[in-house]
Amino acid sequence: MRLVVPFVLRNRPGHVDVEIRASLGSADSGGVFLDSTLPPGAGAGLPICTATIVYEVSGYAAAMGWVQLVRSSDSGHPDRFELDPLAMLRNANTPYAFFGIKPQLFDAPQRDSHVELRWQARSYLAVTSDAVISAEALPVAGFSWGFGISRAGITIEPPPCSTSPVGLTTLAYSRGNIQGGGSPRDSRAASRGNARPRPRLRIPPST
Repeated sequence: MRLVVPFVLRNRPGHVDVEIRASLGSADSGGVFLDSTLPPGAGAGLPICTATIVYEVSGYAAAMGWVQLVRSSDSGHPDRFELDPLAMLRNANTPYAFFGIKPQLFDAPQRDSHVELRWQARSYLAVTSDAVISAEALPVAGFSWGFGISRAGITIEPPPCSTSPVGLTTLAYSRGNIQGGGSPRDSRAASRGNARPRPRLRIPPST
């Protein structure tokens, strides 16, 4: 499953190449490096998502990151999308799962394939209006994906055919808490360098 998500950032076009495929197991996904007790075939059939940024700009102008929200029926809040950070960043004051110069998004959720489950993700490519200085995340593109486990087996939910980002908001964060967000209009203006987001919080709706 492949999807191309276009975006315009700082008056320059770019796009994200998204690939979602079924894992062959923990040796394929690299999950064995997260948990050495996993057998090589663990997680076979579950999705592997890779999103690669194509943007002909370099240096700080290409500083950006990935924010991912996940809703899972086995979480403490199964009806809510929540931030999905890397384990090493759980206590860090940032919504980013990955950040750098055109970083690649990679995710390979690991679950027991014998337990019924629905897992959904919204993955947002985001930037800071002044590259790496302000504590803010301004989404410029996004896509959704997920999977379900039932008695019939594992079903991977492909990203929608539309490349229009869903529920894009602005997140600002400081002093230990994510605390702000603006409208999509604020995000677009800030990504062009024309405005700075207002300090309000709004998480995309759980739909």
